[in-house]
Amino acid sequence: MSIWLLTGICLVASTLEPILIKLGYLGSATPPQLLVVRGLVAGICALPFIGKISPTFAEQFGRILPVCVIFVVTNVFLMLAFAHLPVSIVVALVTSTPAFVALVNQWRGTVALGQRFWIGFILCFVGIPATVGSGFVGAGGTEWKGLIYVGLAIAGSTLYRTRMDMVTRHVRAIQVSGCLFLFCGLTAALCAPFFLPLPETAVRFGAAVGMTSVVANVTFLATLASLGSTRVSMIGLLQRPTVVVASAVALHEPLTLSQMAGIALVMTGVYLAKPEPIPQRQQPHEQA
Repeated sequence: MSIWLLTGICLVASTLEPILIKLGYLGSATPPQLLVVRGLVAGICALPFIGKISPTFAEQFGRILPVCVIFVVTNVFLMLAFAHLPVSIVVALVTSTPAFVALVNQWRGTVALGQRFWIGFILCFVGIPATVGSGFVGAGGTEWKGLIYVGLAIAGSTLYRTRMDMVTRHVRAIQVSGCLFLFCGLTAALCAPFFLPLPETAVRFGAAVGMTSVVANVTFLATLASLGSTRVSMIGLLQRPTVVVASAVALHEPLTLSQMAGIALVMTGVYLAKPEPIPQRQQPHEQA
């Protein structure tokens, strides 16, 4: 399958995920309830992806388990952030993640970041809030607790993406994704008794989020394995413009001049922000 088709599917799925989470909250579901249902459904959906466990795969389990834990913890922080802040603000704040990913990868010696990359990132950083429009400031109230959760989610996502660069070199992306969600499913199964009975809203939206998460993660890891965490993180910034354009087309919502300018800035920035890869033999921090 074309890498750009995978990227498109990933963008659509990752765009739907926060919207479904917020709809679940509006329907009175709580973050723990959604996390439990999401984990159970995602774990079941991901079982076919694990496939036959080979000796090589077993050897890499030590690499996979830490990213499973990071993945679960990061998603907990992100869910809590959505419970305290509007989706638009959370999406805008996580715009900073690619910069941290790029800096970590530069420290590891896997990419070289030139002036062109940072010009592109700045264009994206300015363009993302512009696509949010007037709803960015004070939309639904800004809580410090929510901002702390966003910060922790950004830190977790940065660590997850940079570690995945190493893991996907040794294990197929689809098997890694299967293990991630199997771990989520087992964790959710252990926690489920504490949150019963689950309301219908939590089951409905949690299941939808679980299925969407699997699609988003499988395509994300496949793309990351080909393009690297720095590049794929920058491409992920197209998520917000995708939401805006989709709303304009499907819901006939008007596009403001600032939103159109923001979309243009993000698209230009993503095009420019292409880090230079460094040959494998020159990567001093690869085992860090």
